[in-house]
Amino acid sequence: MEELQLLQKEGFQVFKTLGQGSFGKVFLAYNQGLTFLGLIAAKVMRSEQFDTNEWNVSSKDNVIPFIVQFKLVKQGPEYTIILLEFCNFKSIDSIIKQNYQLSPGTLRAIAKQLFEGLRIIHSKGLIHRDIKGENLMMHCPPGSNRVIVKIADFGLVKDQGALQQTMLMSAKG
Repeated sequence: MEELQLLQKEGFQVFKTLGQGSFGKVFLAYNQGLTFLGLIAAKVMRSEQFDTNEWNVSSKDNVIPFIVQFKLVKQGPEYTIILLEFCNFKSIDSIIKQNYQLSPGTLRAIAKQLFEGLRIIHSKGLIHRDIKGENLMMHCPPGSNRVIVKIADFGLVKDQGALQQTMLMSAKG
């Protein structure tokens, strides 16, 4: 409830809760002062849990087609609000749970987009570390007839170089 009140205080109209994880809650929201963003997913988390790596992976200056794009970050002393692209279809997880029958062609397209998104992330020297159905969103861009897969939730992302250094130090003891 605290997160909802914070968003409302910041001028957001909140429509519903989209999800909740260990790092915060995500809401479907709109802000009159930020009309250029349209409907957005607003992630509210404690400021000490905010990692700039999450922002840097898919900030507005780093547009990658198969990654949920970050639009804006508002940091406060206690809470940080991250405004993200709103994915207007279900997650892969909910599609699986509801036993949707997908054609082999659709499954191939989903796999191809997922692998391309991971290839791009890895080419930037990053490891997602939390790929699962609920972090794979389906999105139909406005005016488009196609649905694309978007990788979400970069809260656990790590730089490959830093991870390799940590593993090397651990191996040496």
